[in-house]
Amino acid sequence: MALFYTLMDYNNGTEGEWHVGQDLRQLNEYGRTCVDLQADGHELEVIREQFTGIPMASGRVVRWKGDNAAFIAMNIRNK
Repeated sequence: MALFYTLMDYNNGTEGEWHVGQDLRQLNEYGRTCVDLQADGHELEVIREQFTGIPMASGRVVRWKGDNAAFIAMNIRNK
């Protein structure tokens, strides 16, 4: 499926979509902070495999905001 994100800087926001296997630089743009993430499918499985200790619902779609979204965006790695 996909990982949907919102990046913010001082002036505006950018929304985007990331899929496993794509370049991760779009999630780590200099001067921007990820404020919202929503993941399902393969992308959610990657997050579940790579991260422990973060809030994680057991549903098919999981959403993070604020510090948790920023942490995931800055630390997620492709398989």
